[in-house]
Amino acid sequence: MLPEDGGTLEDARGVLIVVADGMGGHRAGRRASELAVSTLLASYAPADASGIPAALISAIGDANNRVYEEGFSSPAYNGMGTTCTALVLQGTSAYVAHIGDSKAFQVTTGQITQITADHSRVWELYTRGVITREQARMHPERNLLTRALGQNPGTAADLFGPLPLQPDSWFVLCTDGLTNHVEEREIADVVRKHPPEEAADELVSLAKTRGGADNITVQIVEIREG
Repeated sequence: MLPEDGGTLEDARGVLIVVADGMGGHRAGRRASELAVSTLLASYAPADASGIPAALISAIGDANNRVYEEGFSSPAYNGMGTTCTALVLQGTSAYVAHIGDSKAFQVTTGQITQITADHSRVWELYTRGVITREQARMHPERNLLTRALGQNPGTAADLFGPLPLQPDSWFVLCTDGLTNHVEEREIADVVRKHPPEEAADELVSLAKTRGGADNITVQIVEIREG
């Protein structure tokens, strides 16, 4: 998280929260995700409210190039990559930048909406109406990505926003280790019923009890009136 002290919505650069899920084997995947997050945070740090979208996209571009360079130059990390989903909250707006198949959701008292679009073959089948959402969640090729950070130089992130902040709502960032085992309505129910930290712990536990062995990372932000 940036700033390190948590910051506030009034800070010029806002509050930045990131989820990354590495790929390329345990060692390479962990290195890719750690390198992506640290580079993104360092690159985004000088941002201010006047240029948040551009700063966010530029920071992810820097992270992409850094992961690619290390993967290309080191045999131990050859081919490594990572998903990356970043949320910035500033003033009355939110911005999401995204590569891969980790997800960002917005939860309100009435619904849950996926903000991001997965960069995967299975998601393409779903958006074309070839398979259902449930079939996509369980599809054997669901982990085949069409875009990931660090796989190619110049890989671009999708940008969503500005999204208006709504009182009594939540943002959820998570890896597919959660969504492969927990349905969206269940995510929304847990988020509405518990404080963010407790909700995150409960969602991780629920995914684990259903056989989740992959990286299960969840970040939850609650938006309150005032």
